[in-house]
Amino acid sequence: MSKRLTGLLSAALVALPLALQAAPIQTVDVSVQTGTGRLAPSVADRIEASVKVIGERVLIGQPSETVAAHAGEYGKVLADVAGRVISGYVVTDVEVHADAATRLVLVLTPYGEHVQEVHTAVDYGNLSPTVHALMASDLAAIDERINALLIGLPLGALDWVGGISDTLVKDEFARRLPEFNAKLEIIPAAVTNAKIYLLPQGPTVRTYQVRTASETVPRIFINGAAERVRKVLPEYIGAPQAFLERHREEIAARLLETAKEDPFVSRYDLDLTGALTIGEELTYTLHAATDTWLIDANVALDLGREEKNTRVRGTLGKRATDHDTFFVDVDFFPHDVSWDVSTGYMHRFGAGTYLGYRYEWTEPQQTAFLRQEFSPRWYLRWDHDLSPSTDSVAVGYRLQDYLGVELIRDEDDYWVRVIGHI
Repeated sequence: MSKRLTGLLSAALVALPLALQAAPIQTVDVSVQTGTGRLAPSVADRIEASVKVIGERVLIGQPSETVAAHAGEYGKVLADVAGRVISGYVVTDVEVHADAATRLVLVLTPYGEHVQEVHTAVDYGNLSPTVHALMASDLAAIDERINALLIGLPLGALDWVGGISDTLVKDEFARRLPEFNAKLEIIPAAVTNAKIYLLPQGPTVRTYQVRTASETVPRIFINGAAERVRKVLPEYIGAPQAFLERHREEIAARLLETAKEDPFVSRYDLDLTGALTIGEELTYTLHAATDTWLIDANVALDLGREEKNTRVRGTLGKRATDHDTFFVDVDFFPHDVSWDVSTGYMHRFGAGTYLGYRYEWTEPQQTAFLRQEFSPRWYLRWDHDLSPSTDSVAVGYRLQDYLGVELIRDEDDYWVRVIGHI
């Protein structure tokens, strides 16, 4: 409280008689009444808190009987002090109900022009309309919240409540949009303009990538679906990662629906699923499958090997169960223009372990094989030829969706195989 107000209170109270044996006032509570106009609860709370401080400064420790006997004089003093603190309202009276727990009733009358209407605008910054729509869904009915705060207030009170308005808006946005900083700007008028500026905070998305994965369909067949998703992902660049994480289900559903709009997917009724990874890079992995067929094609080039060092393989398989597949491999070797045809069976254990058997018909050979996947990119492959009994082991790494590399070691040699996945 200012020295001027303190002096005013002291001067006003010197003339008030004190009763030596009266019970002292221990607490002061304040309530606000207004005859006309509207007083938002948050503004009333602030007025009550301010007057409570004044009332405690004046009344705590004073004999309650003395205050009760001179309630009118105390009320006038408190009304005068409160009127100097509160803007936009005339303090017409302060009723003093003195007791050990004293109650003050503050009667206010607004003056001047009132806020009749509020136009609320939200500045979402440079983010895309897609992100704007997600933010707007979080801010549903925010204009009603601003209206409840401002409509009915005297224009003269807007500067005084500006601080509390800004705090309340920030609190509201911290609850609804915790990934953004909010600032409220109010332009007082009968039709008041309220503008809210939002700025992202925390780590944001900077890059994006679409990956494809399939055990049953060549990736080239789902490239159109992946390209549709690739055109959508830039819309999320610049958004806070935590915000996108909170809207993960909506975003993932939209991306999958976008992929399914590809004509090839709908024509052949492919089963598409997607996995969304949110970080500095926004990654969407599109997985295609069929319940019935295994279809694959690749080109392999062996570096450090002379015989049959180039191979084109096509695979067609028929699923007997979710874990069992019968297949046919057709290999073409351009170097000597020769062919190999193999048939086989493969069983899947869990998510990434495959055990199978292959029989080559062109040059009869039986092979047992095992493939163990450690991640979407790393795997180990083991082949055991039954006659003669020989083994080869390969460690493979998928550089990207369409390109992989293997380091192969058999009983006589080792070489590198580059694989292009069609």
